[in-house]
Amino acid sequence: MTFLQALFITIIYWLNKVELSNYFSWWMFGRAITCGFWSGLILGDVVTGVIAGGVIQLIYAGQSGAGGVIPNDEGAAGLLGSAVVILSGIEPGLAISIAVAVGLLFAQLDIIKRIIHGYFGKLVDKYAAEGNVKGIYKVGLGYTMILKAILFGVPMFIATYYGTTVIGNLMNLLPEWLTNALTVAGGMLPAIGFAMIIVMIGRLDLIPFFIGGFLLSGYTSLGIMPKVYIALAISYLYIIFTNKSKEEEEAFEEELQEIEPPKRLLSRKDLNMTLARWLLFVEICNSFDKQQGVGFCMAMAPAMKKIYKDDPEEMKASLVQHAEFYNTCASIGSIITGIVLSMEEQRAQGLPITRDAIRTVKVGLMGTLAGIHESIINGAVQPLILLTFANIAAQGKVWAPFAFVACMLISVMFIESYFSYRAGYKMGSSAAVKLLQGGKMQTVLSFFSVLGMFMVGCLCFSSISMPVALTIATRSSSIALQSIFDMLAPGILSLVLILSLYKYYISGAKNAMLKATLYVLITGFVLGAIGFLG
Repeated sequence: MTFLQALFITIIYWLNKVELSNYFSWWMFGRAITCGFWSGLILGDVVTGVIAGGVIQLIYAGQSGAGGVIPNDEGAAGLLGSAVVILSGIEPGLAISIAVAVGLLFAQLDIIKRIIHGYFGKLVDKYAAEGNVKGIYKVGLGYTMILKAILFGVPMFIATYYGTTVIGNLMNLLPEWLTNALTVAGGMLPAIGFAMIIVMIGRLDLIPFFIGGFLLSGYTSLGIMPKVYIALAISYLYIIFTNKSKEEEEAFEEELQEIEPPKRLLSRKDLNMTLARWLLFVEICNSFDKQQGVGFCMAMAPAMKKIYKDDPEEMKASLVQHAEFYNTCASIGSIITGIVLSMEEQRAQGLPITRDAIRTVKVGLMGTLAGIHESIINGAVQPLILLTFANIAAQGKVWAPFAFVACMLISVMFIESYFSYRAGYKMGSSAAVKLLQGGKMQTVLSFFSVLGMFMVGCLCFSSISMPVALTIATRSSSIALQSIFDMLAPGILSLVLILSLYKYYISGAKNAMLKATLYVLITGFVLGAIGFLG
């Protein structure tokens, strides 16, 4: 690998870690499926890079960073894993084991980043108390950018420039038994992501839909789109037969229509810019003590300056409050941003909206809305889209990564973020109560939960590889042990593995995902090394 190639890969990694427009930077530069494309483009073999990225992506299908926790650096794993495949010519399946190790190692840098961001947050508090908006932005767009360039850029450049060729050459020298062991381990690792998706959906009563989707793929040769249509039909029927809140939904709609918009102090441009800043800066200075507090303050600061242009002390108080601890989902959390803007406008006009009331709305809604997003988007929509295009990418389709990004931009950045933000701003302070009343939200949750469970089951069958290699010798012939397992159910070992991981995750074990990754790696390696699987 040349110096420039290593530098360009490092820049791609930095564009992910800089966290400007967190979702977009993650989708475009931080997910394995897109990282494979970038590595391929830089190294001159886009098709191989996309295939490797699609294969690596399967183990990270359920990784969402819920609660701000990133257990594995998917971007580093995708970039370096696909680069090794391109430079060495090894099978993409072998890159999974490499990617997991790289991802776990680089994830530790995120801990260091958050600790340092904690000190940056104290500077933001100082500037907020002074009403210094420029100072707040100096920290968010200055100090954090420099930190991330050094903290993430230097290790990635070193690993890329010096490590990929060495790793690739070593992989080519491995004995057959070791290669088989690594391949088997890599084929089992996607089960970790699938089990995590089931956990995120969080509905034990919907496990039969997951099993149904898995068996459908095992016993039929239907393509992905017929399976999607079946899943949609099953989800719709489930809602019809379980929905008991039609009257509540109708009442909810009537209540929304009765809400009268208050007097507005912000123009449409002001509103759009506040939303844009929220989506851009939400994770810009994420720390353990403030989480998204700095990002929220940066989003609100210009609007607060305009709303309280005649009351500088109140403007300072608002900045201090909005720099406090805050953590939610950026997209659906846009509702809260809209609500808070409306409440601040009302407070500036003398309405009895207290600072405590604004804080209560933020705190009361942030966890609930994040949970809703995790269930619908991260638990069903995103994994479904991701796994669909990851499988397509694994077939060498270079358009698949960008089709994934486009789908996510439409569903999350535009539909979920923009409309929820406008709804929150329109409803104002009453939105906190109104949003959680009625049965519509539960209906939506149930629909997408069933859809997600069924489709994850469908995609699981073809994404996890656990073929039994042993045969049973008889006097006249030999019987493949795999055929006996197939008589029970096609892919039954994969199904047992996923359900076992799910049970382990919900057991409450400390560091469950990290331990599960190690367990699967070791088990797969041993079973592959002795020739039981392969």
